[in-house]
Amino acid sequence: MKRNSFLIFFHTATLFVFVGQIAFSQSEKLKATDKQATYIHYIFSGLGSNMGSFQPTISIQGTNFNYTYEQTSYWGERSKRIDKISSGDFRQSSIDSIIDLVKDLRDTLVYKSNFCIMSGGIHFLTIVNGSDTTEFELKNAFDNTALKIINIINEYLPPDKKLWTSEELIKEEKGCLIYLRERVESKKKSN
Repeated sequence: MKRNSFLIFFHTATLFVFVGQIAFSQSEKLKATDKQATYIHYIFSGLGSNMGSFQPTISIQGTNFNYTYEQTSYWGERSKRIDKISSGDFRQSSIDSIIDLVKDLRDTLVYKSNFCIMSGGIHFLTIVNGSDTTEFELKNAFDNTALKIINIINEYLPPDKKLWTSEELIKEEKGCLIYLRERVESKKKSN
């Protein structure tokens, strides 16, 4: 049992290093550019059976957006192939709405995880406005503010390629935490 727990921990930790490298490099790229501009970046990285699959990547710089599918998680060598889905103008009013949603989350990382799911994936969402940065790292979970941001972004995407998010992910994460707490309490009582 201890060996299996260690292997699960090791594989999960290794995965987060690879996925984290992609997200970190994107975040650093955004921070290193123009300090007056707004940048919004979204990446979905597959876990488990989704590892190595091509997933959505959105980059909004100023009022321009690019939507691609890329291999955002991988073992070994990463594919250099990038599938362009769409690009275009992103209205300033939409950018202002997103900035307004995160104004109280300046220089914050919002991290949520559904520990009951080992596969699935991680949503990385970064909003840089001047020197303020708000990041969301959501592993098989979601956040109400991030959901509102994704709903704004989805208005610009093709109908069959919208980003998948739902309030159900928020409910499932909360349900998992309740289940885990109950299980711990049950174990305490039985000992």
